[in-house]
Amino acid sequence: MLALAFALTPTSIEGADQLLKDAAVLEGQTTARRHQVRRWVTGLYPTDGPGVCGQLQPDRLLEYFLGQRLQRNPGLFDAHLDTITTTDAERLVTLYARAAAHSALACLSGCLTALCTRHIRTLAPAVIEVSTQLENPGPLIRALEEITDSLETSLEILIQLIDTLPRFTQRLDEWAERLTARVVDALRERAVRNPGSYLLAFAKYLTNHGTRLAALGRYEKALEECDRALIVLRIIDKNNPGICHPSLAECLNNKASHLVALGKNKKALESSTEAVGIFQTLVEIDPDSHYPNLAIALHSKSISLASLKWEKQALDVNDQALSILHSLAKQNPNTHHPDLAASLSYRSNRLSALGRHEEALGATKQSLSIRRKLDQQNPDAYRPELAHALNSLAADLGRLGRYEEALETSDQAVPLYEALAKHRPTAYGSLLALALLNQATGRSALGDAESALDAINHAVGILRTLTKENPDSHQSIFSAALHKQAVALSHLERTEEALNSTTQAVEIRIILAEEHPTNQEDLEESRQLLAKLRNPGPGGI
Repeated sequence: MLALAFALTPTSIEGADQLLKDAAVLEGQTTARRHQVRRWVTGLYPTDGPGVCGQLQPDRLLEYFLGQRLQRNPGLFDAHLDTITTTDAERLVTLYARAAAHSALACLSGCLTALCTRHIRTLAPAVIEVSTQLENPGPLIRALEEITDSLETSLEILIQLIDTLPRFTQRLDEWAERLTARVVDALRERAVRNPGSYLLAFAKYLTNHGTRLAALGRYEKALEECDRALIVLRIIDKNNPGICHPSLAECLNNKASHLVALGKNKKALESSTEAVGIFQTLVEIDPDSHYPNLAIALHSKSISLASLKWEKQALDVNDQALSILHSLAKQNPNTHHPDLAASLSYRSNRLSALGRHEEALGATKQSLSIRRKLDQQNPDAYRPELAHALNSLAADLGRLGRYEEALETSDQAVPLYEALAKHRPTAYGSLLALALLNQATGRSALGDAESALDAINHAVGILRTLTKENPDSHQSIFSAALHKQAVALSHLERTEEALNSTTQAVEIRIILAEEHPTNQEDLEESRQLLAKLRNPGPGGI
């Protein structure tokens, strides 16, 4: 009885009486007897806050107490889960998972997994939420995987799980991709039999699957899923104009992001421009529903423009997105702060590219302030964004000559990216390399040339591997890292090694300049360094 009361926390006398009425241990008992038990429990653990009874303290003692009861009776809570509240579900799952983490209660792991799979319909939101917060979520993730892989799980339950997923998650990203793939397969079969009922849903979840693949750094596969979705959506739109415009625009916007990640920047701009056009039309019809999506699409178009080095246009488009997001965030900060922070960060990048470094620093600080708060609330979702904000701040400070502050900030960003890249090297390797290059800038400016070169060499090694796997995405940053490596080597009078790095940078930048004229300036920079290394003259380089 105490285990039920501690975990399910009835908030009223009526709720406590109902809990006791449903308890198997009191089956057949009279109402008077149950009331007597309730008075005994509330007298034994009086409360000084909300609820009918207090709690066993400290939490570790409560977890162990609960775990011991569950060892003896794994089905203790089954009768109470059909009507469990969201708050109680999260509390129960948290306490159960923490109890299972005790070395003396390790056998509870399987029991917890089984409980979650039996009651996934009511526990799904709690299982997903708690999985992203606990240090040891293994039993919960196994439950999600078993439900996803079971042929007995209905499509309704699978879609409920997808709809419960957070927008961003590191811990659940692999499972989220598997889940979405399973739903896509199920909807594909249904769409073949009944296209009128399932074809649009099939296209929507193809787009969703692409997003989950991109979160794993699998951009080629993500693009393939988007292209499949677009084929379906354009067929639907042709037969029934307008019905799928929101889904079509969302898919186009996602496609643009995947294309940028793959270095296919002109195609990305075409896709994002079409998405913006559709959302602008939809905003005229229903502004409240579509303004957030228009802002995201404008942000995506800004990224596409910047990838082609059209910085002024990129800044103008991003400022349009930022204006919308500022307004939306005032009304609903919890929903729109993540996108506002992203848009502020990108504004900083564009201002910096245009030489407006003080303004860039201001935008970065605003973005960092939001992202620190988001990370405190949910590190699983927002730790990558915090790392990005810190890295941007380090870069901005370095450009303003504030090298000690820049290095201090880089030293915060690099470990965050190292942890992320260890988990997802394809998705975060290049970002780790950028953070290392910023760290090297600070070290070099403060006179630590050898340590700076170490950071650069680490970045070059990461980028060399990534460029072999996907040259379109990484050649530009790889050439910049090679050029930076050559400069560092030359300062240490390691001229032969510097020549080798510069030669590689020139070879790559020739290709990039042929693809886009705006890369010519970078090519000339490396050619000039190569010439100086070959003919240093009397004063050296």
